[in-house]
Amino acid sequence: MAAPVFAAAMRESLAEGNDRNVLLALADCAWFDGVTWILVGDDKQDEELTICRLARVSRTTVWRSIQALIELGDIQTVRVRRGRSFVTLYRVLHGATDVDYERIPFDLPHRFDEQPPQVERSTLKRSGDGAAASGLDSAVANTGSVERSNLQRSPEASTLQPEAVQRFTGDALNVSSSCAHVKAETEENRKENQQQQGDAAAVALLDDHLRNLGVASPIRQQALAEPDRAKAWLEVAATAATINPAGFFVACFTAGEWPSGRLDKRQTSHVAQLEWIEQTSWCLEAEDAHAIVDDWRDLDDVDRAELHEQVDRTRQQRAESEAA
Repeated sequence: MAAPVFAAAMRESLAEGNDRNVLLALADCAWFDGVTWILVGDDKQDEELTICRLARVSRTTVWRSIQALIELGDIQTVRVRRGRSFVTLYRVLHGATDVDYERIPFDLPHRFDEQPPQVERSTLKRSGDGAAASGLDSAVANTGSVERSNLQRSPEASTLQPEAVQRFTGDALNVSSSCAHVKAETEENRKENQQQQGDAAAVALLDDHLRNLGVASPIRQQALAEPDRAKAWLEVAATAATINPAGFFVACFTAGEWPSGRLDKRQTSHVAQLEWIEQTSWCLEAEDAHAIVDDWRDLDDVDRAELHEQVDRTRQQRAESEAA
């Protein structure tokens, strides 16, 4: 513990109640630069040293308090990737020295005093009933139009001379009908080639989206074998998982299910959020599921706390069901 950080937080912070307890718990574990990466924990009865245990509060209270402390200017946070999950680094600003980035054993995406990079959302869009085609379908159409221009035969390129055609007028060889048959067969082959090339372009575009999202190669191969279901989960990840979209996609897609009715535009946002928690949140790591709830907009503190508690209840019910 860095005593100057703890003492300064005790004297200078305007936080009250549980927010103050969480701040002092962070300060108690911080180094002289105010930085710590202590885990949030599950509840105040944790056996390991966690924020929940030190502050004597629940997990959902910790999430709310951290947001409140950020708004008060008491702390800064940076999320870093560790394997398939994330770790949150906290910096208490009261009484802290300059950050010693050399001692931090993680590759930070940005410094504490910098704005976090914007998460690039997938550009795939779901088509509604009778609506326009998606971005992948547009790519197929564009590819098809390019190939049509390449496959058209120029009249000057023909090696069949008109004089030669006029010599054969017997019934044994009907040049005009043979040419018509060849033309029809060529048209059929052209369309088949366009379809194959269009499918290849759509698969390549889907693979690019998955690669840019950070999905590993084995999962990408599975996704390319089921492109429709993969597209559906990408659409959900684009709107529901700005914190860890790759982990969200992998957990949901490998579960073998299609997205829930949360894609139904007739639902209210609250109903869609509850359905996502019920059907999908338990597939993720607990911290990632709670981080997604924190990322939802247009929620007050009370509603957000209830959704956090619903995530915990859903995970507990799933665990009890599997254990039974």
